[in-house]
Amino acid sequence: MENSRPAYLIRIIPAEGFAKLWTINHPPNSGWFLYLWRKMDNPKAIIFVNGELVHPEKVRQFLQKNDYLIAVDGGLRHLIALDMKPDLVVGDLDSVTPEMLEFIESKKIPKLQLDIHKDETDLEIAIQTAYEMDYKDIFLVGAIGNRLDHTIENIFILTKPIWENINFTITDGTQDIFLIRSEKTFPGKINDVVSLIPLTNVVSKVSTKGLYYPLQNEDLFLDRARGVSNLMISNEVQIQIRSGILVCFHIYKEIN
Repeated sequence: MENSRPAYLIRIIPAEGFAKLWTINHPPNSGWFLYLWRKMDNPKAIIFVNGELVHPEKVRQFLQKNDYLIAVDGGLRHLIALDMKPDLVVGDLDSVTPEMLEFIESKKIPKLQLDIHKDETDLEIAIQTAYEMDYKDIFLVGAIGNRLDHTIENIFILTKPIWENINFTITDGTQDIFLIRSEKTFPGKINDVVSLIPLTNVVSKVSTKGLYYPLQNEDLFLDRARGVSNLMISNEVQIQIRSGILVCFHIYKEIN
C-alpha cells in the first residue's frame, strides 16, 4: 500500500468517531479514492448536492437517525436549512460561503477538501467515499437544478460498473429518479407520473405492474419515447428488466 495521497486531495480534517483513514490505489484509470471507515450500522448514505431542493421537508421525512450525511461543497446549505449537521463535507469548497465555513469549523465537521483542478467531480468523489464505506443505498439530494449539464451528468455517472450494486435514488422533494439494472419496486399515489428512459441503446424485456400503460416483456430503445409519461393506477409500481440500464422518473402529483 502506498502512502501518497490522491492528486485531487488537498487535506482531510477528521473528527471524533472515525476509526481509520487511509488511501488505496485503484485499478488504472479509476484514480485514487479516500477510504473513510467508522463503526456504525447506518442504513443509507444521504449526499446533499448544491442543486435545487424544492421541498426540503419532504426530504426530511425519509431521513433516519443513523443515516450518514455527506454535504458536497455548497450542498451544505440544504443541511443548514434543515437545521442538520453533516457527518462529512466533501469538495473543493469553491461554492462554500464564509458563513458555511464557520459552520463547519464551529461544529468540528470532518472535511475532505479537494483540489479544484481534478478529473472527477466533487459528487463522484462523495459517491465513491460512500461506496468505499460499504453503503448499498445512496440518496442524492439536490442533484437536479438549473444547470442541465450538471443534471444529466449527475444521472449518467451513476452508470459506472463499479457502482452497479448500489441502489441509487435522486430526489428534490417533488420527484424521485431511480437507476434500474434488474428490478425496482416503489410506492406512490394514483396518477403520479412515471417515465422510463433507457440509458443504453436498448433495455430488453421490460415488464411493469401498477401503470396505466403496462409493458410486458417489451424492449425500450434510446431513440424512442415509448416509456415516457405513464401514470400510476395503484399505490405501488413494479418494474423488471432483463438487460440494459433504465432510468425511472417518479413525479409526485401532490406534495405532502
